[in-house]
Amino acid sequence: MKTIRKVPIVLVTFLMLLSISCQKEADEFIDETEEDQGLDEQTLNLNSVLTGMLISAAQNSGYKDNIIDGSSCISVNLPVTVVANKQEVVLQTEADYALVQAIFDEFNNDIDSVEIEFPISVVFEQYNAIQVDNETVFTSIVKACQNTIIDTYTCVDFVYPISCFTYNTTTEQTGLVTLNDSPEWFAYLNYLNNDILIAIDYPMGVVVDDQVTIVNDNDDLSQIMSQTNCDAENGLINPVDFQNKLTTAAWYVNLYVENGSDETCAYVAYEFLFNEDGTMKASGDFDIRSGTWELITDDGNLKLDLQFESSGSNDPFETFMAQWNVLESTAQHIKLKDTNSGNGTFDYLYFGRAFTTSCGSGSGQILKSNLINGIWTIEAYFDNGTNETGNFEVYELNFEIGGAVVVTGDIYNFYGSWDIVGLDELEVVLDFGSQLPFTEFNANWDVLSFNANRVELQNNIDGTNTLTLEKQ
Repeated sequence: MKTIRKVPIVLVTFLMLLSISCQKEADEFIDETEEDQGLDEQTLNLNSVLTGMLISAAQNSGYKDNIIDGSSCISVNLPVTVVANKQEVVLQTEADYALVQAIFDEFNNDIDSVEIEFPISVVFEQYNAIQVDNETVFTSIVKACQNTIIDTYTCVDFVYPISCFTYNTTTEQTGLVTLNDSPEWFAYLNYLNNDILIAIDYPMGVVVDDQVTIVNDNDDLSQIMSQTNCDAENGLINPVDFQNKLTTAAWYVNLYVENGSDETCAYVAYEFLFNEDGTMKASGDFDIRSGTWELITDDGNLKLDLQFESSGSNDPFETFMAQWNVLESTAQHIKLKDTNSGNGTFDYLYFGRAFTTSCGSGSGQILKSNLINGIWTIEAYFDNGTNETGNFEVYELNFEIGGAVVVTGDIYNFYGSWDIVGLDELEVVLDFGSQLPFTEFNANWDVLSFNANRVELQNNIDGTNTLTLEKQ
């Protein structure tokens, strides 16, 4: 039941003349208070606090597709085709964003990338849209786009349609308006001003975390919105949670890419301890480095500022000193990216709880560098003396930084993992799971010989098998 309050004499007279249409409802919400310029607690205008909350919730949220466009300022209209870590994915609905995340989660120490197939249509927070035909224009839009509406309530949605009673204090006209979706609701809320008042025709449904709550007045609506934390759904990393993970137990460098070059092996021997007081220590076999860390929030993005004791530009820890964007944070992995290296490339720094075993020394590191620099073909493959090279001639192998190997064929692509183990006697470890015909290569292959353009491998599983790779 709505509560009927005292109504001004002029308004009562006007409402009586319109009693044939919705007047009982109208005079219930348009009322006066002594100190609120004629507005009661159920009435809203453009300057009402609750109106600002509703506008924030009704805007086009750019967070939902951050995994493909990297911008909270825009969203990409679906359907759209993307290539995630060299796997093509057609995104039909918002639920398909999980397909890209699953590809990213396949390996913990590779560099995740998404390429969008153009043309696309991008939508801004006010629901205005434009077509973008290429990557250059898209990058410019992302850099130039600025959020003008607070994002505090972007994870709140509503059950439509929403009906509102309206009153114009200048013309003294009343009415009833129905909004059928978020763009209409957003546009109408922005249409309000000091002269146009509305009252929501309760009850209405509010959606938070896919759960619908029925609210019956402005107080209920304000309460449920105020108690909602949208950080997690917006893809934002909570600083308190991140600090708790960072300062709990030791971390090890699992990947460090500087200027496009994999420098991981220079740092894997160090154990990193981050203290709650903002100090840290990196302890190696023959070297101990002290430093400081600080969390910085910049336009909703979390950054980790690292500073170390350094002896100059040739010091290996000199390049660690930066404000790193926090890409991902779990109890076992932290992924950081430096977008301000100033050389046109991005640097990556990944921490894990376990010491990485992917770094050989000496010739092992040389072999690793050879494999990741170029496209390889299968020059020869003998299965226990039987020449099966012809089954693999159409394939090209790309050994990615971080342990993923992508095999491109004339019809299908295959995805596996690779590693190099050993010191003096090297092995190349390949694993393609159950993907035929590359199950043939699932083994620890002894390295017979290698140079910059050729690698000869052998294993003795079910006979003697040899595999020769050549760089294109």
